[in-house]
Amino acid sequence: TLCAVYLGMLSIPGFAFSLSNILDSGPEDVVDLSGGKGVMLRVGGFLYGATALAAAIGLFLKRPWALTAIRSWMGLCVALLIVMMIAFPMDAIPGGALGYLGFCGIFLLVLFLADRVIARRLADDQG
Repeated sequence: TLCAVYLGMLSIPGFAFSLSNILDSGPEDVVDLSGGKGVMLRVGGFLYGATALAAAIGLFLKRPWALTAIRSWMGLCVALLIVMMIAFPMDAIPGGALGYLGFCGIFLLVLFLADRVIARRLADDQG
């Protein structure tokens, strides 16, 4: 239940970021969002919000498709991590490329461990 609530809360910034273009506000002061990068990040933000919300609903209701939804959200997180590496300059990341690679490694480890725990809990609840 806690993971479902957390994912539900994470969907809000995803939707907010994708709508920031409509509201004429956003992180343009941090990164140049002109051209294709901005479109990729805004579409990615919307998809992030949608997959997080779907995973939250699936986990909260303990549906059989919940594991697929959470893995879709995790896959999108990894894809957005790669897109952000392209969009943000390396000097904006603490530690540069090495710091980015360290963050990616820790992030992937956390996603892997979370997947194992959630898969086990869903199997116990449905079995």
